[in-house]
Amino acid sequence: LVVQQRFTDVSLEYWAAENVNRAVAKGWFEGYPDGTFRPDASITRAEAMTVFVNFLGLQLKNVDESTYYDVKSTDWYSPYIESGKALFPQMPMYNGEIPFRPEMPVTREDTVYALVTALRYTDDTVNADQSVLNMFSDKNSISELIKPYMTVAVKKELVAGYPDGTIGAQDPLTRAEFATLLYRASFVGFGNSELRLDDSNTVQNNNTDSSAGLNSAPVFESIDYPASVTTSTARIKGK
Repeated sequence: LVVQQRFTDVSLEYWAAENVNRAVAKGWFEGYPDGTFRPDASITRAEAMTVFVNFLGLQLKNVDESTYYDVKSTDWYSPYIESGKALFPQMPMYNGEIPFRPEMPVTREDTVYALVTALRYTDDTVNADQSVLNMFSDKNSISELIKPYMTVAVKKELVAGYPDGTIGAQDPLTRAEFATLLYRASFVGFGNSELRLDDSNTVQNNNTDSSAGLNSAPVFESIDYPASVTTSTARIKGK
């Protein structure tokens, strides 16, 4: 419950004020030194992956060689991208190289794919009834690969359309929207799919009860978040 204004640019009347304040209280975000949150600023794919890894409590990997041609093993975000690489679909180019595009803004459909995967609802994407997407006038803007994931996300109430009837799949996600999606996800129970990141890295949560609903206690409450403070964490949190 929002009881006081935490940031100068997030009024109590702002549409995502409660989501922003709760996300900050949980440590997923912090404001900037000037007292702002910058709710309408976009987030890069590298920053988004860092948030996801911290949000899920994944163990960071030591990176000797990057999976992606445009991510160096020495980049601050490389351990986060490698640790959570199953959360974003890999799209090889014609020459076989796989780009990550770390500095590009993360899109709404990027985030939907990551959340559905992280919550282990990939089984639900098989033969998913995509007719639910007909309510969106721009449904054709959703990538074919992502449509089953978007279908599940809509049904699980992780994501909703905009007032103009669009879903904005290719739109850059803002900090406020990202905080809202994460907060919604924290109230959704895990599905039956197994999240496989690699042979040594799995989600640090044994809750597999798929009966947990939107009104249940957040399933991520018991996750132990990494205690170390790094340059990447500071960038995500607005330091």
